[in-house]
Amino acid sequence: MAGANESCTDAPEAYRPLCGLDELPDGGARGFCSSGQGSDDFFVVRRGDTVVGYRNCCPHNGVALEYRKDMFLNAAGTDIVCYAHGAHFDVATGYCTYGPCAGESLEALPIRIEQGRVMIPRTIAWGSGGCPGNKGWS
Repeated sequence: MAGANESCTDAPEAYRPLCGLDELPDGGARGFCSSGQGSDDFFVVRRGDTVVGYRNCCPHNGVALEYRKDMFLNAAGTDIVCYAHGAHFDVATGYCTYGPCAGESLEALPIRIEQGRVMIPRTIAWGSGGCPGNKGWS
C-alpha cells in the first residue's frame, strides 16, 4: 500500500531521516515544511509502529488540509480532515470518504521506519512546496 511502511527494496541511501518514531505521538499527526518558510508541504500520521505520509493538499481545491499547525485529524483522531470544506479521508489509504472530493485520494508518500527513524525518499525535494497555493510540488 502506498504511504505505508514498505520493505527495503531500494538502496538505503534513497531515503533520508525525517524524524524519530518516538517524536510522533501514537494516534497523532505532524506536518513538515520542506522549505522551513511557511506552510507544511506534507504530513505523517502514526498508528502504533505504522506511519503513513501524504502531501498536504486537498484534491478538491488544492488547499492545505489543516486549520492550524499539526491539526490534520478530526477530534476522534479517526480521519484526516480538510478543514476548508469538511472532507474526510481514511488515514490508512488517503481515500476521501465524505465531502466534495469523495472518491478521490490524497497523494501518498512512501514512508519507511528504519532503526526507530521515520524515513522519506530523497526525491522529495526540500523547498518544493505542497499545494499550488503553497508554491507547488516537484
